[in-house]
Amino acid sequence: MLFTFGESSSYETRAYQVYLILIGLAANNQIIDCRLLRERMRIGIGPTLSNVLGRVVNWCIREGLPALTSLVVEKESGKPLTGLATVENDGFAAEQQRVFAFDWFSIMPPTLKELCGAGKYCVACRTPLNRLSSLWPVWTEYWPARAF
Repeated sequence: MLFTFGESSSYETRAYQVYLILIGLAANNQIIDCRLLRERMRIGIGPTLSNVLGRVVNWCIREGLPALTSLVVEKESGKPLTGLATVENDGFAAEQQRVFAFDWFSIMPPTLKELCGAGKYCVACRTPLNRLSSLWPVWTEYWPARAF
């Protein structure tokens, strides 16, 4: 069964989508501005992108990985997005280089649960984690050790 990201508007599935987009950019040493990222994700304007990027950077921090979200910049300045605490401004260029140098395709991607948080409920939206797992029923067929 084929699923699309448009079928679920949950922050976790959108965070997973962003993760996939950003590791592709990292492999090609590219950055992206938030407008192009929204277009690629097919989402409108609103607070959704900051919530989604926050989930990705929190996962990177928890796992000790470079901040993938440092690849998302403001179009005019090329600087990190205002309000997203990816890294300190003076360490921004160095963090992007760490992202480019890391082999993102050598690791398993995060699960929806990992992008949501720990415990019985999502820390951001209070959705029961077992409900989130039903959005991706085929997940357990391929990665049973990382299933919900």
